[in-house]
Amino acid sequence: MEDKDHFCFYCGSLDVRLAYAGRFHQRKKDHGPFDFYVCANCGSGLTLPAPDPAALAELYRSFEFGLSKFTRELLSANPSAVWHETCARRIITMSGRARDDAFGWIDVGAGGGEIARRLAEHFPRSKGLAIDIHDRPPTLADGPANVEWRRVDIARDSFAGDLARKADVVFAIGVWEHVRRPDIFAKNVLSLLNPGGLLYVETPNYGSLARRVMGERWPYFLPGEHLCMPTPKGARLCLLRGLASLGDHPSASMVSAHPMLIRYSIGFVLAKFSMPALARVMPTNLYARLPSGAMESIVRLPA
Repeated sequence: MEDKDHFCFYCGSLDVRLAYAGRFHQRKKDHGPFDFYVCANCGSGLTLPAPDPAALAELYRSFEFGLSKFTRELLSANPSAVWHETCARRIITMSGRARDDAFGWIDVGAGGGEIARRLAEHFPRSKGLAIDIHDRPPTLADGPANVEWRRVDIARDSFAGDLARKADVVFAIGVWEHVRRPDIFAKNVLSLLNPGGLLYVETPNYGSLARRVMGERWPYFLPGEHLCMPTPKGARLCLLRGLASLGDHPSASMVSAHPMLIRYSIGFVLAKFSMPALARVMPTNLYARLPSGAMESIVRLPA
């Protein structure tokens, strides 16, 4: 369809085509209906129009520090799921920092604080800021001392301006797919970077083989919750457009986006796919790196 109010937030194309009409959230049955489109240019998926802010606020009031109760219960029952640990290790690796380096970082949409805590403990001389729409979570109740928590409405179009700070490493894990305007969100997080800084973003990959094979049964397809999901092409174009809008002169070499494997416990995966009985008999130490349809997007600014 072509309409000034319906366009791809990632690449800017007006050629977006309806893929799924009138879908509701899988667990909050009154959250919807939503129409989901696919961009004919970059292949990214978009909810158009996006849910209004009040409807999203109601959805997230039912969550526990950024995750649905269902997912929180699965993680509690499967402590070896190691999703947060995998994400933290990727950020540590991508940062290129030594353990005793002194630098600043910002965790945007920090949720339960699990990744912020891991980063702060790994880099004890760093200074971290963790932000989200809710109060400081229990995971960070006793520190570490080098993590500041700030309650910030990251759905606002200019939330970065509220922070009045920049950092050397900025990351957003499982956040980009939740916002109404991923292009505006990208501009915000990019504006937080110091020269030479790193932005690391992890999202579902709408172009993945898992999504193409599973369709609506793909675990990341959550109408009204995962509002927009990029492909690697869409993510790169969006981040390049965001850099350009900030007055930078981006080159393609500054931005990358590609599929990644996430290490999950087998029990967690089976439970996620609605097979709890089989999940319960799996050894707790049995896990694997699976092509679930995740991707990472990275921006490295010149010094």
